Amino acid sequence: MSVWIAPREQVRRVRGRPLAAWLDAREQNAHLPLLSRAAAADLEQVDCIWYVRGKAVLTFEVEWTAMLAEPVLRRHATIPTSDELVRFLVIAPERTELVRYKIDRSPLLRAALERDNWHILKANHLRAFADREAVSLADLEPFLGLDPPADADSEQLALFE
Repeated sequence: MSVWIAPREQVRRVRGRPLAAWLDAREQNAHLPLLSRAAAADLEQVDCIWYVRGKAVLTFEVEWTAMLAEPVLRRHATIPTSDELVRFLVIAPERTELVRYKIDRSPLLRAALERDNWHILKANHLRAFADREAVSLADLEPFLGLDPPADADSEQLALFE
């Protein structure tokens, strides 16, 4: 997959290099309207996009707080849903219960998450996924959700049941 990173995020450093340095020339000059029916200005607000042109577009919104209305209800409201578009909301693991509370209490937020094909991914799980030698999109599945199977793997087995 190719990657597009919002210019405001490209200055962040990973392994001593700015994110922009990890992109090839084609990715640095990606023509966003070819990825979705959304306007380029709307797509430019997304934190990160993984894509295979004409086949799949995966958007990532990284939220370190539990303020979900901005990315889910406002920013992505202008990006049309399609079969090729999958949206990921990356959250800090320590915000899990607050995110759960907000989703449980907001019918608007809950409906948007379901309707627009959103998947919640904890930041620590995204890092674990990225650190693998070889990956496929199917490898993301155990990491998805507020209570992903990957969390259960680290729980201690009960001594007596």
